[in-house]
Formats: sequence, C-alpha cells, structure tokens
Amino acid sequence: MLYYGGMMPCSRAKPCRSLLPLEAADSVCGTISSNPVKTASGHSYVSQLRLSSVEGQAAGACIRSQAEGCISVLLPVRFVESRYPGRIAARTGAQGLCCEAGARLCCSGRWEPESGLFLVSTVSDGSFSAGIAGTIARFRAACRIAFRRLLYGWGDAGGLALSLLAGAREYTEPELGDSFRNAGLSHILALSGMHLSFFSGLACSLWSRVFGRRYAFLAQLAGISCFIWFAGATPSLVRAGISALIMVLCGLVSCKSPGSLAVLAATFMIHLLLRPGDLGTAAAELSYGALLGILLCARRLERIAARWIPPAAARALAASAGAQIATAPLSLKLFGSVMPAGIVASLAVSPMVSAFMSLALAAVPCCLAMPFLSPFFGCILKGIYKVTACTVSFFAKVPPLEL
Repeated sequence: MLYYGGMMPCSRAKPCRSLLPLEAADSVCGTISSNPVKTASGHSYVSQLRLSSVEGQAAGACIRSQAEGCISVLLPVRFVESRYPGRIAARTGAQGLCCEAGARLCCSGRWEPESGLFLVSTVSDGSFSAGIAGTIARFRAACRIAFRRLLYGWGDAGGLALSLLAGAREYTEPELGDSFRNAGLSHILALSGMHLSFFSGLACSLWSRVFGRRYAFLAQLAGISCFIWFAGATPSLVRAGISALIMVLCGLVSCKSPGSLAVLAATFMIHLLLRPGDLGTAAAELSYGALLGILLCARRLERIAARWIPPAAARALAASAGAQIATAPLSLKLFGSVMPAGIVASLAVSPMVSAFMSLALAAVPCCLAMPFLSPFFGCILKGIYKVTACTVSFFAKVPPLEL
C-alpha cells in the first residue's frame, strides 16, 4: 500500500557506483544477471549487467575504476544469437560468445542518459567464473542452448514451446505474438504463476504416483526451484514462487490454512525486501493486480456465471474476468487499450496451451533419448500449434477498448 500509494518510492535494488561517471565510460565489464530479452524492434536485446569495472576518458586521461551495482545494456542481435540454431555465427564475428545469465562480458559503447541504457557496439569475453556458481551457470547456459537446438527442429511449434517452457521468444512467430497480445492473452506467453503451477503440480503428481503422497512437497519445491532456475527469475515467477513456498511451509508446520489475501500480502512484503527493483516494472504490477482481482472478484462472478454455464467453465471465466477487471486501469495507462476478448479467449485457449505444454515436456526427454522420435512428436505438436494459432487469431480480431 505504501509503494502503490506513492508514499514510499521504489529505488533500484543495486544502483551503480563507480569513481568514473557512467556518462564518461566507453567500456564496462561485469556479469550478466538476467536473461537477455529481445526488444520490440527485434534488432537488439536488453539485459542486466552486474558491474565489476568501468573504463573511460576523464580530465584528459584514461581512467579504469572498479564498479558495483547493475545497469541495463542494449546488446546487438549478432552477439546474443551467435550460438543459437538457425543463426550463422561466422558472419557475426562472435563465434563461441555466450550471453546467458552468469556469463562475464566486457562491452564497449556509450551511455545514453535519456533511456538509461548502455548502448553496446562490441562485446568480448563470454566466459564463466571458476567455482561452483560459475559451473552451475555454465551448465544452465548449455542446457538452454541445447533446448533451443532441439525445439528449433519443430519449426513454429518449437518456437511456441520454447516461449512457454523457457521464456525465450526468439523463434516465436511475430504474427502469433501480436495475435496473443491483441486477443488479451499476453499473460499466457509471459512466464507467470500459471506456468509455475503447471510444473510444480506435474512434479508433485509424478512423485505421488511413484512414491506416494509422503514427502510430495519435496517434489513440488524441486519443480518450482528448477523451473525458476532454468527459465529465469522474472517478477511474476518470483511472486508465484514466494506464494507457493509460503503455502508449502504452512502445510509443513500444520498451521491453519492462511487466507489467500494474507498470502498475497506476505508475498508482496517478502518480494519488496528481496527484489525491490522488480516492483517498479509493469510485469510485477500486472501480476499482482491480476491475482488481487481474482481473489476479490472471482467468487462473486462465479456464482453469477454458474447460473448459465457448467461450474468448471464458470470458475475459469470468473477468474479471467476478475483479472481483466483489476488490471484494466493499469492497461489503459500503460498501453492505452483493454482487450475484453481476453476474458472468453482465455477460457478457450488455456486448455490448448496446457495440452501443448504437456506434450512438449514429455517429448523433450523422449527425443533426447531417442532422436528418431523427433519428427513424430514434431508432427503432433505442429497440429496442436495450428489449432491454437487459429483460435488466437480469431479472438485477436475483436476490437479493443481504447481511450
């Protein structure tokens, strides 16, 4: 309440500090702390760099200074995608360069105060630090690249699977991404609590089938941790992870089941303490707003909808409507429009996406163990993809409400 009421400003979690002002720096070195995200233009990526040193000209001399804190860097596509499948690294001059989280980079360029970005012209290094943390980061980067290479063979269906399972949209068709946005379904492509619930529920179900329900919470925690580690700690995933952890801990100590609003409030405060910079982003505001709308409105809306449609459909429709109602003012402020079609579209598309994710997740280990099965699974996934894409395109034709 203090933050959203404007009484407590939210500063950057790790502001940049160095003896040399960023305006004078022409070279920065540090470690990537977040997955690079492609910009809307498609010509560059934005990532967070945890600084270790900066270098530049000041008072007529070349100065190199230690630095700490995080800055946003704008990386050219040719460097980030140099190891991605379907990209020719030899043309980029960046063979072997890894731009995944945990990699060390030295970037030359200039600081742009207006946008708050360091515009990168050349990149070097791309190695990982020695020790356990560096080894884990290197293993994660290798897994994400291998995952991209496997799904690349499934064409457009693989691009959608990569977006849903790893939060990487490099191979998602731009037209499909626009259709999801125009249909009010952007939350399906953005990693959120829906995806985390899917993986934690799947891990818990598999454990219960094999070992029984005893210690099933360990499988649930493992599913949550592994997915956040692999996909990246986005604000919505961190929010969902904290909420799930609170619920699991309450179950372990056999305390009275806490109310959903109390869990959301506790999650917000813990999130504010751990990652205050997250809460100033649109992703976090929309995530908390949508969940608050579901908790406050869904039950009332469900009672109304249940008079005309089956209970399961009424429950899903009420949740979608509650999220839309709560986030409508923020969507109007940020984007200038609201997509009411998303209320019904979510009811139709979410089951298709869940089936698509389930099959893709089952296909990955099968294809790794038996590569000759890749065309078979690819054919099935492409069929589900086409049905999903057609459905999303249909709802995308509904005009939005604009200011």
